[in-house]
Amino acid sequence: MEFVPGKFHSSVCRADLKYRARLALSGRWSVVILAVVVFALITLACGMVPLVGPVLLMPPLALGLDIFFLRFYRYGENQIENMFKGFDNGIFF
Repeated sequence: MEFVPGKFHSSVCRADLKYRARLALSGRWSVVILAVVVFALITLACGMVPLVGPVLLMPPLALGLDIFFLRFYRYGENQIENMFKGFDNGIFF
């Protein structure tokens, strides 16, 4: 099976997944680390606001982090703004 960036095949072994992840991250680690640090800081801040933070802010933020990682892997987009796309869907607000 030939490797195509952004494509996932259900019969992929763990070693192949690690190879693909390293290939996708090569030379672009700083953006991913920055996104995780920003997410962690916002998570800490949301934890300090009872009810509003964990219930209203964290679900769209977690969705946005997933969107960031998917766009990073599939399309090579490395914009931190993608982490806040979870708020654009109108599901929560």
